[in-house]
Amino acid sequence: MSNVIFLAFADENPDSLPALEEEYNRLRELLSPLDAREYIKLVPHGKTSQEQFFNTLNQYTGQLNILHFSGHASGEHIALSDGAGFTAGLTTLLSQEPQFQLLVLNGCATRGHVSQMLAAGVPAVIATSAPVGDQQASYFSIAFY
Repeated sequence: MSNVIFLAFADENPDSLPALEEEYNRLRELLSPLDAREYIKLVPHGKTSQEQFFNTLNQYTGQLNILHFSGHASGEHIALSDGAGFTAGLTTLLSQEPQFQLLVLNGCATRGHVSQMLAAGVPAVIATSAPVGDQQASYFSIAFY
């Protein structure tokens, strides 16, 4: 199936983002009806490790439309639940996805990733230009979807 939406949620410091679980649950609730009707394939991962993250990207090669990351981040890296922080490799993987449309980086000050992603051919990136509060990030995601 095409039209894969991958939701990757991560908090490398357990409980430092108290609204993250609520955001994850609400997005699953909002998008599940589309998945049930087979308009999309929803692939949600809470507490995403680096291994889960890249395994999921590889599993859905050629089908990925949207990657939504929520968690701790900066302009240089995104942090996953196992403490792994990275950007290397993600740009390359996404640039090779023929159907890919949108990267959402819902973490603090992720604007540093935008130029690199756009230059690699990612059509659209949503990022933040400054630190953002946990509850505000959650509200944004819920309203967006």
